[in-house]
Amino acid sequence: MQAGDGSWERIAIGRIQYLGGAKPEGQAVFDAVLSTKPDSSDLFRIARVYCEAGEWDRAKPLFDRYVRENPKDEKEIAAIGAYYLLNGDRATAEDLFGRSFQRRAELWATIAAAGAYLGVAPQE
Repeated sequence: MQAGDGSWERIAIGRIQYLGGAKPEGQAVFDAVLSTKPDSSDLFRIARVYCEAGEWDRAKPLFDRYVRENPKDEKEIAAIGAYYLLNGDRATAEDLFGRSFQRRAELWATIAAAGAYLGVAPQE
């Protein structure tokens, strides 16, 4: 009830359900958000939950769509690159890092990339 129609709030609740053992209920929340015309930030947030769950195959298409829809977002593109690196795709990761760093030097983008090389996932 407190989440109302807010997609970020609903995704946060879905995250708790998905990672907390009520996966079908959490997935239902994500499906409801994705069935409308989701904001690209919704794609990113849901993909991050899939990464937390160790489900790269579910996260990757959402991250790819985010990059297509937000080619100028240096911070999140670097974070997505970090997830690629953490999931064994160094070539794509470094391509995304390059795209991010060409836009401008951004602290959180640099932290995401650097952390990934040390096996650390981007921070929320």
